[in-house]
Amino acid sequence: MSTFEATGRIAEPIRFGRWLAFAALFAAAFFAVVVVTAVTINVTPTHPIEGPPFLIGSFSDVLKIFSRNFLVLTLYAMVGVAVIVLRRGAASGDASRRERLVVKAGGAIVAAIVLGAAARQAFVLAKMLAEFSGYLGESPIRMGLALVPHAAIELSAMFLPLGAILVERRSGEEAMRRALAISVAIAIPLLMLAAVTEVYVSPKVMAAVTCPAAAGGAASGPSCLSGQ
Repeated sequence: MSTFEATGRIAEPIRFGRWLAFAALFAAAFFAVVVVTAVTINVTPTHPIEGPPFLIGSFSDVLKIFSRNFLVLTLYAMVGVAVIVLRRGAASGDASRRERLVVKAGGAIVAAIVLGAAARQAFVLAKMLAEFSGYLGESPIRMGLALVPHAAIELSAMFLPLGAILVERRSGEEAMRRALAISVAIAIPLLMLAAVTEVYVSPKVMAAVTCPAAAGGAASGPSCLSGQ
């Protein structure tokens, strides 16, 4: 039976659990790639940016972070829409061989876009992590762990639409559309929670782990928690 009943009721909890499980798996893999890349690449140490997640920011920082992450969520949601459209074309009984080849090519292009966007984002984050950890004299792995409080929520929310589409890919177009809409609706408040965590919680964790103020951070930054 499809995730969604004929009456249009919301997905069963077990299905949402699967969406979240796949999203968390994607998030963990992405984060691991970022940290491993940061450990292996050679960069010039750079002074950390004077703001979250290194130093506590303001609500305007929350809005900026949320807006940036919302754009990424939109990209992955549009990928979900593309998958639905391509699946419709592939399932059409009237489609010719040429049309089916076009659908397959479209699927390959969508996959390439997703992988390309994710790879670019991962490399940019890894480069920043390597530069900042080098400046602070810390291990990228140690600094990466300090980012987990907000990164776990943020990345899981971003990948939730992809997880939903992956789980519901054999449940029919209607189920896929509903899953995509619900996953995006759930991801939006999660992104706001992640932004708030990045601005107000992660800097405290970062101070406890790496002590940026003592290492030459901004004069206005917080002292190490151990020294407060």
